[in-house]
Formats: sequence, structure tokens, C-alpha cells
Amino acid sequence: MLKEPFVLAVDLGGTYAKTLAYGRRAGVMVRTRIPSRVGLGPARCLAGLAAELKKVRALSGVDPRGFAALGIGAPGPLDRRRGLILKTPNLIGWRNVPIAAALGRALGLPALLDNDARCAALGEQRLGAGRGARDMALLTLGTGVGGGLILDGRLRHGPDDTAGELGFLYLDRDPGAPRCGFGLPGSLEALASAPALAQRAREGVRRARQGPLWDLCQGRPEAVTAALAHQALRLGDPHARAAWDQAGQAVGLAAASLINLLNLDRLVLGGGVMSGGGRELLARVRRVAKAGSYPQAYHRCRIVAGSLGEDAGAVGAAELALDAVKR
Repeated sequence: MLKEPFVLAVDLGGTYAKTLAYGRRAGVMVRTRIPSRVGLGPARCLAGLAAELKKVRALSGVDPRGFAALGIGAPGPLDRRRGLILKTPNLIGWRNVPIAAALGRALGLPALLDNDARCAALGEQRLGAGRGARDMALLTLGTGVGGGLILDGRLRHGPDDTAGELGFLYLDRDPGAPRCGFGLPGSLEALASAPALAQRAREGVRRARQGPLWDLCQGRPEAVTAALAHQALRLGDPHARAAWDQAGQAVGLAAASLINLLNLDRLVLGGGVMSGGGRELLARVRRVAKAGSYPQAYHRCRIVAGSLGEDAGAVGAAELALDAVKR
């Protein structure tokens, strides 16, 4: 057995939860991905997560006494100090949920909670596409759009744990602009999340009633998802192209603003949208960011896809848990 502390970690998303057993020398020893079932409510969802984490711990082959902590990444806003999910637009019905206490008690471990996108930012900065960057932003494009900031080499939380909520950068002043479950119309989340992509493509194919996307959804626009829109994009569908152009334009504008504001070394794009259509999106983002940034700032900043994939959030949560372990 390696003589090092091990941790468990979970990255709770609106659709899936990723869990792992981890050590700094051993790396990821076991990983699983399960439906998060957040719609069942906090109690049933957390009971399922606790059972999965116990399974992961058993599969690791490490004596349970070798595990020192549990790291949790979850959508914000949060109260990290009290271990609470306060109220988040992407977990309907979750309010003041003591996730750290519930999972920590079930596993017999001290539990540390942080924002899922901040965890992903830390994971990418330490072990992935952001390695070596001292000033970095990460955008996660998935069910929502999350963000994380690392400035002067340190993860930025802010006094209210809300620093880095980049999904609520506002890019469209039109009152009729798309909106998400929070804030004003025209936010980055309302324009570039997976549901936003699907909605834009759905609206187009519903009007046209023909083309590759119409064939893929079998004449049922309500069945269009971001993944289906990406398949149609590869087939030259104009409605899928409009949806991906909207997302790329929005992320590119956000990127230009972040580069000009923070003089970043690295901007990392992750999340499910990138795993589906990252190449097409990245090219558009770079073009828009270049047009909107100071030249010297743009050339300093590398805009890249995340390299840890679905592991990023859980790895970052594990790293935070290990940081807190008393040696």
C-alpha cells in the first residue's frame, strides 16, 4: 500500500455525478459516472451518492482507514464554511441542503464543499490544460455555464463564495434575448449552455421542418439535444450551425472580456458541450476573442480545451480535500 493519504471525491452535476478514489501519487484509482437523480430531491439523491462512494472506496483496494477526507464539487451558490448548497437554478427544489454534513456522516469522513466549476479549474490548473498558469479562467459549458478563476496562482472564492460565476456575464442587452433560470436575459449561460444550444437548434428546425436535423430528430423538434445538434452540424445543417455560432460568439465575447480584464495566461474551456463539439466551438471562440482583445493580451493568453474531461471537477475536489488534510 502506498504510504500517502487518499481521498474520495464527487462532482455533482444536474445530469450526472462523477465519483473517484484518489491519491496524489496514485492518481485516480477508481472512477464512476452515474445519473445524479437530483430530481428525486436531496435526501434520496444524497443517499444514492453515499452508496456509490462506499462502492468506490471498496473497489479501490485501500483500507478504509487510509481515506482521510471527502471532496465535494456542486453547483453554486454555496456556503463553503457551513457545507451548504444554498439555492441553485440547476438543482430545482434544493435549498440550504447540508450536503457536506450528510455525505461526511454517511462515510465517516470530514467533507469539504466547493463550487463544481472552481473544482474543475483547480484540477485543470494542477494536472491538466492549465498546468503552469498563474492567471487562469475556466468555463464549463454543460447543463449550465460555470466558471472558476485562479489569480496569482490561487483559487479565487470571494467573501461570499461567488467569485468566478462567469455564466452570468451579460452579453445581449435585448430584453427579448434568451434567458436561463436566473438573472437577466442575455447571459452567457442563456446563450452557450447545452440547453441553450438545443433550444436555438430546436426553434430553427421547427420552422423549417426539413434538413439533416429534422431527419435526425425524426420530425420531433422536442427531441433535439445539444448532442443531436452537433451530429447535424457535421452534416451541414444550417439550424445546427446557427446554434453553434450563437454559442461560439457568446463564449468568444466572454473570452475577450476576461482577457482584457484579467490579462490571463490561460483560458480553459471544458464541460459536456466541449466534449461534443469542442473543435468547432474553439475555432469560433478564438476568432471572436482575437477581434475583441488587446493584441498583446490575446497573444499572451492560450485559449485551450480542457484535458481532464469529465474527471476535472472530481479531481479538483480531491485536490482541495488533500490540501485540507492535516499531515
